[in-house]
Amino acid sequence: MTRPSLCHGALESILRSMLNFYTRQLKKGPMLDAFPIYVARILRGCVLLDYIPPVDILRSVLLGSAEASLRMSEEVHGAGGVLVFDLSRSLSHFLKQARTTAPEREKDLWECGVLQVVLPLSIACSEDTVHAMERHQQVASSSHTAVSWRSTMEMLALFVDPQMDSTDRGVMVQRLQEAFPEVEALLRVSAMATRAHLHKCSHHVRHGDEARQRSRQTPFNANCNIHFLSALLIFEYMVFHANTQAARLFPSSANQVSTTTDDKVEKDRTTLAALKGRYCDFLSAPLSKSVPDTPMDIVRRIFECPLSGSVASSTAPPSTVVLLEKRDAVEITTTLPFALSLVMDPGPVNEFFTERCMSIMVGDAEELH
Repeated sequence: MTRPSLCHGALESILRSMLNFYTRQLKKGPMLDAFPIYVARILRGCVLLDYIPPVDILRSVLLGSAEASLRMSEEVHGAGGVLVFDLSRSLSHFLKQARTTAPEREKDLWECGVLQVVLPLSIACSEDTVHAMERHQQVASSSHTAVSWRSTMEMLALFVDPQMDSTDRGVMVQRLQEAFPEVEALLRVSAMATRAHLHKCSHHVRHGDEARQRSRQTPFNANCNIHFLSALLIFEYMVFHANTQAARLFPSSANQVSTTTDDKVEKDRTTLAALKGRYCDFLSAPLSKSVPDTPMDIVRRIFECPLSGSVASSTAPPSTVVLLEKRDAVEITTTLPFALSLVMDPGPVNEFFTERCMSIMVGDAEELH
């Protein structure tokens, strides 16, 4: 037996002993409910040892049983964005390991980890942050909420794999379709949080320098704008690139080997086209019944944020400030898991962001007076 096998066997034994010790807790819910941060650290340790816990252990730790399932305890809400960030990173590493050594594990990582744990947790923790901001309160974990949006989308892009390097077309389409409602909810609440952040930066402010200074010092997250844009761009890439790949790799029925194959291809194309349309509708839809702003309005506001304290008269338009600096634009463009392009059906956010960033790079984006 090799040394890694011995190490993994010992680790599995330790994990099973831990679950046996906490049998009473497991009757109430998964380990994640009671000990969220410790669970995140345990999974991080598994990552460092290139070990993916067996599915029964993973379920006991993250999901629990049908009689005692994950219930979003006070401890989980308290852990917030820190927990979401750690879990999404660990699942990303597990996926990479599974594709190399245990491809049969990919399905349960997707279903148990992504769909049933990370996405719902991310939504719940982001909603907590929005509610806290609305009450002018601050919780320690909310400083990690924005970066967790980005890590969640990076994890999702690995599992969906719109480039189809490690998955086939059917799996890609199915995962994108399964995740879409949850991602839509997450992006909506992240837009609400970014909206509140922008309001704090610009409310009763007369000069752009003051707004930028507030943005850097906000207790929520100084990089909120970066992470919101990154999350949107990554998901938009998944939706639009999936459509492009489907059209490129599966052309007209003349090249298909059978009617059955052709029907499946056409069904997948229709599904992807519908998701693309739904995403575009989402960008232009109000965030809620009481908030008429749309997600695309929030994107534009990052580049043209009105200063509420600068209006000299009721007829004068407010001055605006760009709340994305050159270094921020560079960070986004260099850390995305894909290359921005205006050539291949880029998507509304990609197109707007790329054009505005070009102005920032050459120094043309200045405060509007």
